[in-house]
Amino acid sequence: MPPVPANRTDDGRVRVAHLRQKEGTDGRGQGDGWKLPDDLAPRVHLMVQCMEAWIVADPDNLEQFYKQKFKRNSLPKRGNLEEEAKADVYEKLKSATKDTQKGTYGKIDHASKLLETIDPNKISEHCPRFVIFRSWLNETIG
Repeated sequence: MPPVPANRTDDGRVRVAHLRQKEGTDGRGQGDGWKLPDDLAPRVHLMVQCMEAWIVADPDNLEQFYKQKFKRNSLPKRGNLEEEAKADVYEKLKSATKDTQKGTYGKIDHASKLLETIDPNKISEHCPRFVIFRSWLNETIG
């Protein structure tokens, strides 16, 4: 199956098809095999590649959180962070934070605090699927 597109026209149908497939993609084992109705498509959203892409999209917030010895230059440089491999996002975030007083980034210890404070406008600049999700939220719940 091709990558899930980041556009409002095809995105919903392709996301549902992705979740319905029983085989994994790119040699990644078993797929989800979910039984989803077609009318659910507009409400299905996927995070690509990982929530840490949202976190690294706001380096100012990371620097404020980790303070001294935070290595901003270690973070991913891509304009579209959804194209950065998940393993690379983790590795670069680890490298940027390993010498800080709070210690190396940890999903359990740091993610929820960082997600509360990141700037959604900065995420929108670097994560096209976040823009789609944010638009859908605004249209749906105002």
